[in-house]
Amino acid sequence: MTDAVFQVFIGLVVVVFLIYAIAFAAKKRHGGSAFLSMIEYLSLGPKRGIAVVRVGKKALVLGVTQTDFKLVKTLGEQEVQEIAFKKTLNTEISRGRSLMSDAINRIKNALAGKTDKDN
Repeated sequence: MTDAVFQVFIGLVVVVFLIYAIAFAAKKRHGGSAFLSMIEYLSLGPKRGIAVVRVGKKALVLGVTQTDFKLVKTLGEQEVQEIAFKKTLNTEISRGRSLMSDAINRIKNALAGKTDKDN
């Protein structure tokens, strides 16, 4: 009886390992595509949105619904670079605002005689 349970357990472990190995291989094979990637997605409601997808050196602006998608515009390489630059710039500005806000709060707390542990 215990031999049968042990064999079933070993078989289950082998099957789970194979599933993880196949998933890892598939992710490795398809995950890091430099040719096709999502740049941006803006939701416009339930199951509706606009997607900007990079295809090679160009980008496609797509209107996406639950059942369909339509090409809105094709962007050239220069426009794709501008979008990437603006996205990076906005991220850095947001991070800078967060750091500035944190620094201002620390200064206010220091002037009020509070420490970080008091908050």
